Amino acid sequence: RMASGAAPLVCSAGPGEAAVCGVRAVWVHTSARRRQVATRLLDAMRAGHVAGYVVPRSACAFSHPTEDGRTLAAKYTQTPQFLVYGS
Repeated sequence: RMASGAAPLVCSAGPGEAAVCGVRAVWVHTSARRRQVATRLLDAMRAGHVAGYVVPRSACAFSHPTEDGRTLAAKYTQTPQFLVYGS
């Protein structure tokens, strides 16, 4: 979840877009990578964030992602213009 008072920052997307939820970090053990573990974790976050509502992938923001994190975020949101928030 996004930290209290943290304003969403848009990384190469249209102005005024806001995140519904934020991802601070996703870490998957090397031996479990490429098995959709991170995708399933993010899907569970989206489904459980707001009761009765699945947050769209495009409404998830990522906190200062690493190179691997940028790759995951772009693939997961299906765009290189995903939301990024600062702390």
